[in-house]
Amino acid sequence: MSDDETTPEEEPEQRPRGRLFGLLGLVAAVVALGVVLYVFVFSSSGSPTDVVDDYFQALKDGDVATARDLTCAAAADDLGAVDPDGGASADLQQVFGDITWKVTGETVTGDRAVVTVDMSGLGGDTTEGAPIDLIKEKGDWKVCGDATDPSPEVSAS
Repeated sequence: MSDDETTPEEEPEQRPRGRLFGLLGLVAAVVALGVVLYVFVFSSSGSPTDVVDDYFQALKDGDVATARDLTCAAAADDLGAVDPDGGASADLQQVFGDITWKVTGETVTGDRAVVTVDMSGLGGDTTEGAPIDLIKEKGDWKVCGDATDPSPEVSAS
């Protein structure tokens, strides 16, 4: 055997190192994917506009639990006594079943936000530019006050 030839015993030393780097790269990619999924799936609720859309959809669908979850603590007390199985869901659907809305603006100032909404279907009236007040509680945006009232009051919590 000449000096230029490599023996089969020398090659395996390089492969484990390559496999190690490949494995470390795979682990890093999985961790990065996990972080991205956590941020998008488990992070706080979306924008104030998203919360208002979800809130009105919950009212329209008669989904008392979701409406309660999207309401600030001070106003959620009003929904706390509502039994979703006691006919409240049907009542919400009757009142809000025909509602349509379109978000026309959003203003965020710190932990408070105002989302402007044009809506119709509440007793035949059309409301343009209704401000919906939201506050941030524990990192999540919450509708605070009566979202069907054109000028809800935001309680300081």
